[in-house]
Amino acid sequence: SLFDEQVAQIEQVRNQAYIDAITGLGNGRFFNAQLQSRLESLEEPFVGALVKLEIADMGAYNQRYGHDAGNWLLKQAGKLWRQQMDSVENAVFARVAGARFGALLPHVECEQVGRLVADFMAELKALEPFAQSQVSLDVFAGIALCAVGRDLQSEPPKTLETEADNALQKAL
Repeated sequence: SLFDEQVAQIEQVRNQAYIDAITGLGNGRFFNAQLQSRLESLEEPFVGALVKLEIADMGAYNQRYGHDAGNWLLKQAGKLWRQQMDSVENAVFARVAGARFGALLPHVECEQVGRLVADFMAELKALEPFAQSQVSLDVFAGIALCAVGRDLQSEPPKTLETEADNALQKAL
C-alpha cells in the first residue's frame, strides 16, 4: 500500500506539472517539451503542421461574465480541441496559456489541417455562450507546415514555431 501511495503521489505531481487544470489537456510546459523533442529528433525528422490558435478577447469575456463562465468556455474549447486533434495519429495538443491552444500534427496535409481548424472554430462559435456573448469573441489560428525534404538540421527548429506565431499574429 505504501508503494501505491507513492505512485499516486508521483502521478499527482506529474499532473500538476504537465496538465492544465481547467481543460485537462497538456499545459504549456508539456507542449513546449513535446515540441522541442519532436522537432529536434534526429531519428525521426518531423513532417507535418504546427497549429497555434487563440480565442481573442477572453479577458473582456471574463470581466463581463466572470472567471467561472470563462473557465467553462475554455473547458468546452478544450473538449472540442481534443475531439478534433484526436483524429490525427500521434498528435500533441495542449492549452498553452490563457486562451491559446497549440497542436503538433505529424504527417498531415495542408487541407486536412485547414479542415480540422475550421471545424473546431465552427463548433466553438456555435456554443451558446460564445454565440450569445456581448463581448466580441473570435478565434484565430496560425499554421506552419514542415514538408518532406525540409531540412530542419540547417534551419533551427524554432523556425517552424516562429512561422506559426507570425501567422497567428497576422490573423489577430
